[in-house]
Amino acid sequence: MKSFLLIILLFLFAGHNGQITKGFDNCKTNGCKAKESFKASKYYLEIDSINLSQKWLDITKDHHPENSNDALSFHILSLQSEIFYYVGLSQFGNQEAKKAVKKARFLKDSLLISDAYFFEGLNLYELGKNNDAEKSFRLSLNFYPENPKKTFFETIGNEHILNNISQLKRTIGEADSALYYNQKAYDIALKKNSKRAIANCEQTFGEIYQLKGDLIQSNQFFLKSIESARRFRNFDVALLSYGLLLKNEVNNPKVCKNYFNQGETLIEQQNINLFFRRTFYEYALQAFEKMNSSEDIRKVQSKIIVLVNEEKSKNNVYIQVISNQYIKNENKLLNLEIEKLKRKRKISVLQLLVAGLAIVIMALTIIIFRRKNKIQQKLLQQKTDISKDLHDDIGSGLGSILIHSELLSNNKISSEQQQKLSSKIYEVGKEISQKLNTFIWSLSNENNDLRNFCEYVFSYANNLTEETDIKLICTKSKTLDLSKELDGQIRKNLFFCIKEILNNSLKHSSAKTIKISVNIIDKKTLEVIISDNGTGLKKENQFGNGIMNIKNRIKNLNGNVSFQNNNGLTAIITVPI
Repeated sequence: MKSFLLIILLFLFAGHNGQITKGFDNCKTNGCKAKESFKASKYYLEIDSINLSQKWLDITKDHHPENSNDALSFHILSLQSEIFYYVGLSQFGNQEAKKAVKKARFLKDSLLISDAYFFEGLNLYELGKNNDAEKSFRLSLNFYPENPKKTFFETIGNEHILNNISQLKRTIGEADSALYYNQKAYDIALKKNSKRAIANCEQTFGEIYQLKGDLIQSNQFFLKSIESARRFRNFDVALLSYGLLLKNEVNNPKVCKNYFNQGETLIEQQNINLFFRRTFYEYALQAFEKMNSSEDIRKVQSKIIVLVNEEKSKNNVYIQVISNQYIKNENKLLNLEIEKLKRKRKISVLQLLVAGLAIVIMALTIIIFRRKNKIQQKLLQQKTDISKDLHDDIGSGLGSILIHSELLSNNKISSEQQQKLSSKIYEVGKEISQKLNTFIWSLSNENNDLRNFCEYVFSYANNLTEETDIKLICTKSKTLDLSKELDGQIRKNLFFCIKEILNNSLKHSSAKTIKISVNIIDKKTLEVIISDNGTGLKKENQFGNGIMNIKNRIKNLNGNVSFQNNNGLTAIITVPI
């Protein structure tokens, strides 16, 4: 009987899936295909089929001009930001949201600007940058029009913005402020019959009263949220409310176990996003640990491990998707140049017979194209190398290191050795996150000048020494042309060299003062001097492989580096620019 029902469900889903893609199949133009594939991507995101949503969004990108400035271009960026948020790649989601803000401002559409700032805030909140997230949410609220116009593609509502401000306030412990914003969100949601927002607001009320210690009201709102979410088929919201109820019922094992079983039944019956399933089991683990239920703890831990591995696998796929996008973009640029050449070769017989001037012009055109082609090939190789670094160095660990670390750290029965391992994994995760930030920074053409390089290096050094007794002195020469171009490859390699030297000074030199000076020599050579008043370079292997890595990076830039022991260590790096 179950098999028969499953076959019927699969048949119905396949039929509905066919209806979703039918519009795309009937399209004859790229514009039509772009719109229909985008609608399919939005649909699959709403039913938590993230992989299919990403697949159809990639199809949209293939059929829509990359550099166009229209509403669909904005919505592509906004939806990509939302997908990255749901798969835990908020660093990338934040970058897509920033692009969406820029695009919306160009279009001068306040509703789209509001939508872009909302997803920027959402990703910043997930990254733990609460102050920046609140700024983005407030900008989203300020730009939201009083009477928003209807758009071809759905945008975020002000009830969602207010609800997320409320959740942020709850996170930082401001319960009364959270209650104020959530009540405003709830009133608007009820008035507009915004189904998901209604269930979300009821859940947020439960979390606020949980923070206040009023478990009776908290439980009432969680149960109300479950009822609304099930009625509106927002099963992910219902699942989280079951998880939050577990935390309230740790003193009632039977009730707690009943809510847990209902949550698991919901997971079995409905297609719920991996992120929400993992969060539910994490809530359950916290509850069972307080109840000292060893058997349930082991069961939940095994569930989390399976989900973490699945998440890791999917994140690797998404990292590869990002890498492929960079390569695909470069191929598009190359193809554009090839198309230009083809158009120029379509010269009439009459033009070919016109004296030597036409021949000279065509010859010059070919020479120029070849030069451009070499530049594009070089750029493509650089982007390919960066994409490989992203996948090999960062992709394999980014999705799982911090999650495993948190799991080990929160586990009260963990041994001392496990705690040390957790700390080490967390530090590795921070290092990977720093590398990821540097890669993204080096890829942006907006950062291609000396001013941005100096600000980035000085900011990193300041953050590194902020909680130490070390005095940091950062200077740049008055003759330095801050607007001078400095490409991403030079910026990235110089930054990693400076980072290596600064870390050595902090760990080994016992220095009280560190100085960083950026100068220009003969208008063609950049000089960076890092010095400290510590013990100097006592051992050749004090850096480990660091010195060799620094020398190799600078050599690849056709520059020089030297180390001097003079009342401390002084490193002098010179690079032609």
